[in-house]
Amino acid sequence: MLADYLGIALVLIVGALLVAAARLAQRVLAPRPPAPPAPPARGVSTPPPARRRVPVKFFLVALLFVVFNVQASFLYPWATVLRELGGAGFVAILVFSVPLVVGLVFQRAKGGLEW
Repeated sequence: MLADYLGIALVLIVGALLVAAARLAQRVLAPRPPAPPAPPARGVSTPPPARRRVPVKFFLVALLFVVFNVQASFLYPWATVLRELGGAGFVAILVFSVPLVVGLVFQRAKGGLEW
């Protein structure tokens, strides 16, 4: 029984060794950061703020992209076995897709996707 798990153990060990080799190569081959510059002679200049406001529309488009990308990843396997699933499979994918399409139509009607 233990021999059944030998392949999994081997993959885990090889994976751990690859991660260790990559970390070691990073430490050896990566360039060293330069020394920080000396402070100015008169006073301290403050750097500009690193964060800036991003419009919410960017996040909305990103969220819609992720949602429809996940939907597409579910549609492909469903389409390959559609004949085997029959009417129940078609109803299931409608239950999955209709709320997403309604949400997309709603966002478009509200102007959420307009720049």
